[in-house]
Amino acid sequence: EIAVRSADAEEAATIANAVAEAYRESRFNESMEPSRRGLLGLKEKLQQQSEQVSRLQAEVDEVRTRMTVDQSISDEGSLRAMLEADRIAPLSKLLADSRAEAMVVNERLDALRRLDSDTLRQSVTTLVPSEQLLPQLQAELARVEQDLASKTIEYSRDHPEVRQLTAVQERIEQQIEARIRGVLVGLDSQANAYQDRVKKLTEQLDEARRDVRSTVSAAGEYFQKKRDLESQQRVRDAVMLRVLQEEVDAALPKSSGVEIVQTAERPLHPISRGHPLDRLLIAAGFFTSLIGLVVRRVGTPAGATNSHGSAAA
Repeated sequence: EIAVRSADAEEAATIANAVAEAYRESRFNESMEPSRRGLLGLKEKLQQQSEQVSRLQAEVDEVRTRMTVDQSISDEGSLRAMLEADRIAPLSKLLADSRAEAMVVNERLDALRRLDSDTLRQSVTTLVPSEQLLPQLQAELARVEQDLASKTIEYSRDHPEVRQLTAVQERIEQQIEARIRGVLVGLDSQANAYQDRVKKLTEQLDEARRDVRSTVSAAGEYFQKKRDLESQQRVRDAVMLRVLQEEVDAALPKSSGVEIVQTAERPLHPISRGHPLDRLLIAAGFFTSLIGLVVRRVGTPAGATNSHGSAAA
């Protein structure tokens, strides 16, 4: 309870209300001070965290530019997968195809080498479908042999036409044999070429794998800095969210814990609240009146008359 004494009743009510309101505001400010200090600390932390994020972002950009790492690549696993798809997968396919082709050529060559001369002549065009000259020679040989058989029936072996056809037959036979040897040599050369290609592709594939491992290892610095940046960004975002929460909470209306149950109003009559001086003055007045009354009664003679001349009983 707040009491104010003043000769002006209106002034007393105004002062009492002002004191009550000031006290309530003071208590409210005291209750809000920890929140204000906490919010200020959070804002300082947010500033520091934002500066750290900016610094890490600059480092990440510098390393990424220096290492020419695609920004869309998130980690070492993604980088390895991309490099393997670009460098290793094509070489692996070429190597697999070359090995398969080399195997086919070697199998054909081994099969031809195991055949006797007559079977070899019949099988070359089957095992080597790309051969075109040998079928022509074989067809020419068949025609000459047919003509020779016909002439042998008509003429003796010493007949000029028979001897001419026999010479042509022998020449074609030699050409066929030479062509077969040429086909075998060609298959052997082709097999060796495939083997050399397989060897070179194997070396290139091994080198590509080493390059991929080296690139991924070197990019570890970038991905580590990127992970640090993402971690600090999460911390910054958490602090920023907390700052927003505190600002919203501070903006909401709050109670100071002090309630003014009744405002002071101008009294109709002067009021004393029992001030010690007031009590002393009241007591002095009471005793003075009492003493005066006693003295008056004791000092009046018997049979005296009142002011109006009437006698006291």
